[in-house]
Amino acid sequence: MKKIAFLSYKIEPKDIDNSKQEFEELSFADQQKFLISLLDKNLLYIPYCDMEDKSYGIAEEVKKLNWGFYREKCREVSGEN
Repeated sequence: MKKIAFLSYKIEPKDIDNSKQEFEELSFADQQKFLISLLDKNLLYIPYCDMEDKSYGIAEEVKKLNWGFYREKCREVSGEN
């Protein structure tokens, strides 16, 4: 998770490593809640302009879906058919 997730700036990864034993003693549900709390919620989406960034690993069909959606939204806003 440390390598691929967008961790909150409030989190110090070494502190998490130091509490590994406590984490393992939590129930699965509490482990999930804890891990979700570590994420920077502002980065749960990828801006449209960054979709081509290969580091995000966005599948081609997801890109096509987004392009189609935003192209349609642009037409609605501009009044085009």
